[in-house]
Amino acid sequence: NALFLVLVCCSFFLGSCSIASIPEQTMTITIPDAAAFYSGSDLQEIADEMKESGSDYCTDARAVDGLLILELTEKQRDNLVEKNNAFIQQLMDPFFDSDPSYSFEASEDYSELTFYYDEKLPKAIEATAVFGVVGAYGYNHTLMSKTSDWSIHVKIFNCHTKKLAFDNWISYGE
Repeated sequence: NALFLVLVCCSFFLGSCSIASIPEQTMTITIPDAAAFYSGSDLQEIADEMKESGSDYCTDARAVDGLLILELTEKQRDNLVEKNNAFIQQLMDPFFDSDPSYSFEASEDYSELTFYYDEKLPKAIEATAVFGVVGAYGYNHTLMSKTSDWSIHVKIFNCHTKKLAFDNWISYGE
């Protein structure tokens, strides 16, 4: 009976109490000014847009001494990466639509990109796909690695001959 009374009292008190949620830990991620270079915006504009995008994407964003400083939780970081991946898909759609033999591979950690296409790819689409995607993957790499080292290993092969046309690291940051 005493045990029953204790259980009833505990359930009464616990049922009427709310457990305060523990705020998620935030991380600070520093993104070099290459973000502005690739986006066509200045860092302050990017920081303002990040803050205006709402709490799904960051806790705070600010431009300081040529760097974009993001304060975010792991969930916010994952949301940013997901949003950026949708943007990458938009950049790549014209590339894929140009020729069914064109393809693109990327490492899971966002540090390596491999493109397969030929000289028939229109230069405007090539610039958007390669240049834009390198910047976007650099951003994801920085978000996931939590360092300001924005380095992407890029390879370009001819899609028909498999001959290597370009192999280099594109690096920004530290």
